Amino acid sequence: MSVDRRLGFRICRSEVDVLAGMIEDRRLTTKEERKWRAEFKALGREAVRARSPAFQPHIKRDLAVRWLREQELAAERRERGTFWIAVAILVLTVVGIALTLAGY
Repeated sequence: MSVDRRLGFRICRSEVDVLAGMIEDRRLTTKEERKWRAEFKALGREAVRARSPAFQPHIKRDLAVRWLREQELAAERRERGTFWIAVAILVLTVVGIALTLAGY
């Protein structure tokens, strides 16, 4: 056991190793990212959302959160686009009816 003077309590070597293992200092490779994104896509948004806290390593969990955020933003953009298309169709319909009633 060793005493960590900054923390003020004793920690054994295995606890230090566990704590150090929680901090990952590695980069995500392109191959890993493609593989995990394909896995997330196959699982679907709801399954990834439910499982994301359990994903290991931490870098995979971080990618899952980022992928979910990207999927939500894409869904919002689609919904916004659909709304404006519906508004445009409504306006064109009203103009068409007005022109028909005016005899054009």
